[in-house]
Amino acid sequence: MMLPPQKLTAVYNSGVIVITWQVAPTSDTPTEISVTLNNKITGVQQLLPGNSAGATVPGSTVSQFAGTLVSVYVTFISTTAHDSAMAATTVTVPASGATPPPQPPPGHYKVSPPVNLSVIPNPAAHSVNFQWQNQGPYSGNAYDKVLVLWGRTNDPLPYHQQFDLSGNAQQKTLGPIYPNTAYTFQVEGGVTAGITGYTYSGWSNLPWLSPAGSVPDVGWFRSWFQIHPEAPLEPSNPRLSPGKSVTALWRDGTSDLHLDLFLAGGIPTLGETWSAWWQPNEAWQPWFNPGNAVWAPNVSVMPGAKVTALWRPGSKHLDLFATANNGDVWSTWWENGPGWQEWFLVHPQARMQRGTPVTAVWRPNSNHLDLFATGASGPLGVVWSTWWEPDKGWQPWFTVSNAVWANNVSVKPGAEVTALWTGGGNHLDLFATANDGTAWSTWWDRNEGWQNWFAIDPAAMLEPGAPITALWSSAETLELFATSGDGTVLSARWDAAHAWHAWSAVMGNAVRLQPGAAVTVVRGPQLAYTLQAFGTAADGVVWNTSRPGIYPQGSWQPLTPIHPETTMVPGATIAALLQPSDSSPNHLDLFARASDGSVWSIWWEAGYYD
Repeated sequence: MMLPPQKLTAVYNSGVIVITWQVAPTSDTPTEISVTLNNKITGVQQLLPGNSAGATVPGSTVSQFAGTLVSVYVTFISTTAHDSAMAATTVTVPASGATPPPQPPPGHYKVSPPVNLSVIPNPAAHSVNFQWQNQGPYSGNAYDKVLVLWGRTNDPLPYHQQFDLSGNAQQKTLGPIYPNTAYTFQVEGGVTAGITGYTYSGWSNLPWLSPAGSVPDVGWFRSWFQIHPEAPLEPSNPRLSPGKSVTALWRDGTSDLHLDLFLAGGIPTLGETWSAWWQPNEAWQPWFNPGNAVWAPNVSVMPGAKVTALWRPGSKHLDLFATANNGDVWSTWWENGPGWQEWFLVHPQARMQRGTPVTAVWRPNSNHLDLFATGASGPLGVVWSTWWEPDKGWQPWFTVSNAVWANNVSVKPGAEVTALWTGGGNHLDLFATANDGTAWSTWWDRNEGWQNWFAIDPAAMLEPGAPITALWSSAETLELFATSGDGTVLSARWDAAHAWHAWSAVMGNAVRLQPGAAVTVVRGPQLAYTLQAFGTAADGVVWNTSRPGIYPQGSWQPLTPIHPETTMVPGATIAALLQPSDSSPNHLDLFARASDGSVWSIWWEAGYYD
């Protein structure tokens, strides 16, 4: 069992913060240690080896906390036992040029802590009133400041909310409160009168389990709304419905806020690409066709296909890719001067499954663009790739590594290929789902080229062809998300110490998505390491869950519906994206398509309550 750090101290000295701790003799040995500093404004986290006995936070980092009280959290983590334990303390960082106030000896408090803690729930408002009585120092004198810290018990303290209140405060309304959830409420008092520098009483703690009740709609706008219904989108068609998608992306860079949407509509045999855009003070603009609608005689985008869009890094150049109704891959591009160009064919020698998603990724720090898509070769599937560079243009399509992965096992034709660069452009990972539902991967290295495909936990069965979402949740952890054949949301992860871990259910199977539905996962908002996951169930309801912290910190929260009165096409892919960080880092937009092909949106903003 992992026990919290012992004899934790944090001292400001000559521009740096020196933190020390000890491991309890009866505690498991941590494999890594997380040190987090935060106040109301900012936060800093670093991971250390498990045998570390202390840390020195350099002046370049400490300077951002000047003139504030900083909470210091040290978490022992066992990546083998999936266990963790945390201890906390505080340290005052003086304003620039000031003499730091002396800190009281560790564990020695001159101030009496608050008493008689209680929680009074308000179910109608999904909140509670947290109350306490102040004792104060020196026979009842008032505190100069009261600190309140609260959050879900299973979440690590760096992800809880902290409030600095006036010295006479004896209550605070807190929320949102979710049903059947364990919370911890903490309060402490601090004074300056009669003492050199701030001295705090230490935390008084109150654990509390919330009663059963409804789930609050906190942060989300009051309802889904439709994006311009005038475009002739395709009617409801069972052959086209699963996996309908809308592509959303912010213009590269954050100097001008501009949001574009792209989709493929039309009739079952002949499609059109459509686009709409939004800018501040201009609202959503009407749908229009980027480039020519018919690409060649009887050739157009496959109705309902995914339109892939990406900005060339550091430029105002936007590329689109889509698969035609005959399986060819076509492209167009936009720049501010020339505008939209005619669609053109990207090498006709390889044909994909009709409507196959095209994956496009720029290699970091270069002008190298890769495409990936899947086609059929007899009864089996093939992963195809091509690439472009300015001085070489588009290269012929080629198959990525071995086409047949095992006996009668290959990629499912039409499956989406997930591609993820790491290592500054020296390592590329691919993921795809086979025709038997197993997840497979291959990788490319600058020195070793393409490797053979291999199965990730062959015992786990996804829906054949299900898209796989991949992201680095931390510098050391790669996580995958997908849906099984019964709609259960599954996750697998890789870390340098243990390689691949088996697939496991996210929040069990209490809520199932449409089998094969994409699981959209993004970081944030609010906290850099918070993951938000979205997916669509078989009845068209959009569901959301979140997980605070770097694995194994935090835990997945209960799946909650997002305004279920509006439903999407079953299995619709949810486009989720944060506004660029220097404009509104706490604003998240969602986009999805309904059964009639229309596009709907809803947004989340920190603190919004309707």
